[in-house]
Amino acid sequence: MYDTYEIAIMHGELLQLVWKDETNQHNISVLKPLDLRTCEGAEFLVARTNEGETLHLRLDHIHSCKTIV
Repeated sequence: MYDTYEIAIMHGELLQLVWKDETNQHNISVLKPLDLRTCEGAEFLVARTNEGETLHLRLDHIHSCKTIV
């Protein structure tokens, strides 16, 4: 999925992501990926919601990813 994130960032594509947050809740949302980062040995996708909120999602907590065309 890493390649999918990189391509979506380069082309400004939206992604529908399913992930588990820090409270162990499952989330599903369409997000605009902005960047990939590494912090303290973990990799994160930085993405923005439609409301303008910036999220930092651990890559190993993302369960599925679909490009929105």
